[in-house]
Amino acid sequence: MHNEKAFIGLPLYFLNEIPVVPPTIEDIIKENFWEYLRILTISQEDLDDEFAELAAEKELEVWTPFQYLMLRAHEEPGVLVLLESAIEFFTKVKPTILPTQMTIFLGSVEDYLLRERPIEFMPKLVDTNFLDFQNLVREACGSRPVLAPDPTLHPRAKAMLAKARERDRIKAKQQKGRTLHSLMTAVCCLGVGITPLNIKDMTYASVLNILQKYQNKERYDIDVRVLTSGFSTSKKELVHWMDSQDE
Repeated sequence: MHNEKAFIGLPLYFLNEIPVVPPTIEDIIKENFWEYLRILTISQEDLDDEFAELAAEKELEVWTPFQYLMLRAHEEPGVLVLLESAIEFFTKVKPTILPTQMTIFLGSVEDYLLRERPIEFMPKLVDTNFLDFQNLVREACGSRPVLAPDPTLHPRAKAMLAKARERDRIKAKQQKGRTLHSLMTAVCCLGVGITPLNIKDMTYASVLNILQKYQNKERYDIDVRVLTSGFSTSKKELVHWMDSQDE
């Protein structure tokens, strides 16, 4: 299921304290949203596919997403700035990133200490909770959370999954993706009161969810017409579009 809070723009909370705010259409247009989303949602599978061969040659483990980002942030000032901006975009909190300590404090360490609070209680991102944060970002943007990779998965099964992901990437490159402009235009054509005058205040998650549900309705209407035409021999059991599973 998609997240109801993200649909209407309510924040999702990391560690019950730090808000992850669903971006609106206006936020996406004004900010460097796609770069922010890309850097914060890099997955373990992405890294496995890109670096597995190199890691095998050097007999090393592939980095986790958090380790990878900390390494990049330490070596490349531009990545550090981008990561800071991305976290602040979603949380509205300016982080303190310490790559060499493999820690991202969510807020100003100096301000926290001035309030005489133990630093160990300050909310932070570390390797063990970064996936939880990533999943909140995904949900805030209308996507589903992902599961941690199964460490017991057989190498042959891992290889098959990697090949499937490569096929998906090739297929995605061959197909023209939907632009934000096309999504906005489409949802304004549904006749439900969404117009260029108010769409900027909608969350990106709600736009994606509404269009997905509308596609379910279209498929359902077509199936009903086919099955009631008198020419169909299908015994397909219809699921009402309101009850259908969103992708």
